[in-house]
Amino acid sequence: MKSKGIALILVLMFALAAGAGAVAGKLTARLPAKAEMKVRPGTLSETLNLTPEQNAQMQQIWEKVRYTSRDCLSQAQQIQREEETALQAMLTDEQKAKLLQIRQQTKDKVTALETERNTAFKDAVDHTLKILSPTQRPIYEQIIKDRVGTLPDAGAGHSSLDWNLQDTSSASR
Repeated sequence: MKSKGIALILVLMFALAAGAGAVAGKLTARLPAKAEMKVRPGTLSETLNLTPEQNAQMQQIWEKVRYTSRDCLSQAQQIQREEETALQAMLTDEQKAKLLQIRQQTKDKVTALETERNTAFKDAVDHTLKILSPTQRPIYEQIIKDRVGTLPDAGAGHSSLDWNLQDTSSASR
């Protein structure tokens, strides 16, 4: 009886770790994968009034950080895969089936949250466009396209597959 309790705790801990990994994977999948880092107007470069030389140096400094971050992410993903393999080896077929069910439920919940977030964002864009003047709208639309990648379809319901939000907190700095 005690071993079943321990096994259940292991399965739940494993499911929690896997769920956290899935959420982290979803978030990191939204990171921009641009080949070249560009400084946009209104950013740190403009705010600090950097010279072209300083701007080039700043790009070199932060380019190294970008590569280090990618490398760390890749290594962390490998560690997670190794952990997954080790944990799977410990589980019975019944426990694996239960874990699969828990993972699917977690995935469904995360998908529902993404849809809710995307709908709220789309509605906010639609409402914002309604209050802007005809000359302001194209500027706002371009800002959204630059930060999100595309403009959400007006009036159309869509899932996270249609367009994805990126973290714009760093873009506004």
